[in-house]
Amino acid sequence: MAQISPYIEHPKRLTDVIALLQVMGTYRYANRKIENWEKTMGRSPVSAKTWSKVIDEHPEFFRLKDGLAILMWRRSYDRTFDPDTGKTYTTEDLEKFEALPEEDQPSLTRQALSPSQIATLIESAIKIHAAAIAHSQEMRWRVPVLAGILGILLGAVLNGYKAF
Repeated sequence: MAQISPYIEHPKRLTDVIALLQVMGTYRYANRKIENWEKTMGRSPVSAKTWSKVIDEHPEFFRLKDGLAILMWRRSYDRTFDPDTGKTYTTEDLEKFEALPEEDQPSLTRQALSPSQIATLIESAIKIHAAAIAHSQEMRWRVPVLAGILGILLGAVLNGYKAF
């Protein structure tokens, strides 16, 4: 039997996915412990018991590994952003940092997404949600057909017993 899409498993799933995309896309740290993301979100998810479950069920956008959660698009960036100063370093800057003792090197993360990138992710989530609904509605025809066939078979079986 086909697995139900998490987008239609709960009517508020799209709301939670969009919230995660916005917060994880703009937050100054790219990956964090799931507990920290849960605090940053400021609320519990409305479509699952935990944010971990929402993240796990949407690998098209998120990854959760060893307790760290990340928005996949941010993984495509190199660690060039200093979240303490808000500065993005060039390749030349990074090469200079390599000569410094480790304790003097800035703690870098991946840059945040731009508003247009977040809008693209949200549009993708909406399209995936719409496709899941369309697929679910497409599969509805099977219920009456199967019920009809089952009724015919049951009638034939019961009618066969009457003959004896």
